[in-house]
Amino acid sequence: MTTTHTNTVVVGGGQAGLALSRCLTGLGVEHVVLEAGRVAQRWHERWDSLRLLTPNWMTRLPGWAYQGPDPDGFMTAGETAAFFAAYARSFAAPVLERTPVERVRQHGDRFTVEANGVTFGARNVVAATGWCDQPAVPAAARHLSGAVTRITADAYRRPGDLPEGGCWSSGPRPPGCSWPTSCTAAAGPSPWPSALTPACPGATGGGTPSGGSTARARSTTRSTTAPTR
Repeated sequence: MTTTHTNTVVVGGGQAGLALSRCLTGLGVEHVVLEAGRVAQRWHERWDSLRLLTPNWMTRLPGWAYQGPDPDGFMTAGETAAFFAAYARSFAAPVLERTPVERVRQHGDRFTVEANGVTFGARNVVAATGWCDQPAVPAAARHLSGAVTRITADAYRRPGDLPEGGCWSSGPRPPGCSWPTSCTAAAGPSPWPSALTPACPGATGGGTPSGGSTARARSTTRSTTAPTR
């Protein structure tokens, strides 16, 4: 297997990986960004109503900032993905899309990274894949009635995909804020209040996909969500 040598391998082509790539490019450090999907992949995978929690004028990255017509608005997930894709193009980020990393090994003071049939040799490897990518469903969910449908944030897309009835969302992460807004509009309020949810400045829901951070349960009478890790 041929080995491609570089100074740094960055794993993940989201906001963190791109920001680091921009800084490394500015310093003249040779590197490559390996992305399992496409740039900002997670932003393409979340629910339809997802928006940033912060206004557009606050959306900034090294050498890049929002320049659109609505600085006080809240970008949708699709708009955010486009924002990051434009950022990558602005400095010709060396991103290899659809190149999932399969194995990283250390050999003394160097590393080998195996990804999609290619081996990279590097002095540094940076994991920029996010910290809460796997849903964490609480143990209590095992005791819910079989009539309750549960769904995690990485699978949820829109209220119409769920059975009729009220919904309950819990968890301090942003999905606990945006889902009640989305589902209550379609299904009506739940007899249970949403728990531990933050204020939601984006009118149609806020959040961040850096973790697909809730689990959801739903029945004809109520539903519940729980945070992920």
